[in-house]
Amino acid sequence: MTFSNEPFFKKFSSNLPTFPEMEEIDKVIKKSLCSNVSIFRDTTKYLYDLGGKRIRPYLCLLVAHTFSNNLNKKILINTASAIELLHTSSLYHDDIIDDANLRRNQDTANKKFGLANSLLAGNYLYIRAFSLMQNLNKKYASFIEESCIKLTEGEALESNLSMEEFTIESAIEIARLKTGSLFMLASYLGTSIATTNQDVAKDMALYGENIGIVFQIMDDILDISSNNCEKNIGQDLIGGKPSIINTLWLKSGSELAKSIFSLNKDDKSDELISIALQEIQDSSFIEQATKIAKKYQKKALQYLQYAKDKSEYLNDDFFQYLEEVTKQSII
Repeated sequence: MTFSNEPFFKKFSSNLPTFPEMEEIDKVIKKSLCSNVSIFRDTTKYLYDLGGKRIRPYLCLLVAHTFSNNLNKKILINTASAIELLHTSSLYHDDIIDDANLRRNQDTANKKFGLANSLLAGNYLYIRAFSLMQNLNKKYASFIEESCIKLTEGEALESNLSMEEFTIESAIEIARLKTGSLFMLASYLGTSIATTNQDVAKDMALYGENIGIVFQIMDDILDISSNNCEKNIGQDLIGGKPSIINTLWLKSGSELAKSIFSLNKDDKSDELISIALQEIQDSSFIEQATKIAKKYQKKALQYLQYAKDKSEYLNDDFFQYLEEVTKQSII
């Protein structure tokens, strides 16, 4: 299977190392989708077969190979697979909460199989993920728990903010919790599998959190500017999400923004969304959002350097790839 690294790794995907473990991760995940209950098999396989960037397991592998040349491959593969399952599980729940009809330009699982089946499928994958991590050192359990709590808190915060509560701070906090949590987990566990040096692992955790925030801001920008067929443009507008772009637009005093965010989802016509997108694209909001992203990109690079300085072993080639990934994360 070929894994797509777009859009986050778009500029340099051809230069990134190919890890044979990615194929093994795919096998582990597919095995985890098996169930005696046919609706679970159908529902979980459906979303996974829609594809994805597999950024989180790839990041886990890249980090692990950066800090060790003597890895327990089985634990690494199972851990990276579990992180992808946690992410996939969250997509089921996301689409239910958002009452979404499209994901990657196809019907969402909840539209195709029903809300109840989609909810149960998400729960099923969540449990499967923890099963794959059962052989990790128990001292990591609290970190895994905290990451999952952050993910859930981010979803709750995003879903319950009123228009009046949209701020740049809240948009960043949602990105930190909802997206940064699993990037943090991938970086932390990848490092912890590679080395017992927890100072390095903690720095890499903060690296992951900050690069996750960058990823989310870039995703927010793509929501109003993407030509990627896998990205359904304007979905954050339709859903009234407190994204960084939507927040900047609303706080600019735009009357159209106030009107859009006061409407229910079903009352936002395609024509109205098209007009809104044009107004945003003609503004400086993308540049403002990019400037904010660069702040967190800088933090990520700082924590990456801290980890390098504290590490007893370092694969220079893989570190350079990590550094390049971070520098090119803003597209």
